[in-house]
Amino acid sequence: MKRPGIYQIRNTVTGMRYVGQSGDMLERLSGEARQLRHGKHHNSYLQRSWNKHSLGTFTLEILAIIEPRLLTLFEQRAFDVLSRKHGCYNLGPFTDNWIRGKRHTESTKRRISKSLMGKGFTPERLHNMSEAQKNSILSREHRYRMHEANKQSMLGNSHSLGYRHTIEARQRMSKFQQNRKRKPHSVETRLRMGIAQRARRAGEAAD
Repeated sequence: MKRPGIYQIRNTVTGMRYVGQSGDMLERLSGEARQLRHGKHHNSYLQRSWNKHSLGTFTLEILAIIEPRLLTLFEQRAFDVLSRKHGCYNLGPFTDNWIRGKRHTESTKRRISKSLMGKGFTPERLHNMSEAQKNSILSREHRYRMHEANKQSMLGNSHSLGYRHTIEARQRMSKFQQNRKRKPHSVETRLRMGIAQRARRAGEAAD
């Protein structure tokens, strides 16, 4: 029988934890231990600590049995408490998305930037993408979802909703925009703008 809940992998020497959730606790804990033993765990921080310390240093423990719809909520709560008290191996501050809130080091940023230099869509690829968009037929439900998403994105910074600039501020912003030297849009940008415009028109037609 599957038992959904929250678990931890605890280093008994340092006290640090790795917090996780699963709809099948026993299967997940077995899989976590297997990946760590073979050096293939997705969390490199935890894997390095496992490799450094002996096998008997770590314990795999069930923290709570939780109904599936509450797993993410209680996983985050467990992480918040344990990370403050003991420290955690989790790679980011949000358990539902470890990348959200994570800050790269300057050296990592440089490596990422260097790896992306010179990469982009070829003219042929751009043409194929454009043709695919022209020939695609979206369902009414899909168009409606795109329309709703676009309406939300058009709100922009929600913290400024309802705020009215003074006349002087509006004049300064207008003058700045008039004197601003604009670079021509790249082919990729024009393609993305075209796709977004077609999506908005499709959404308006769905209404």
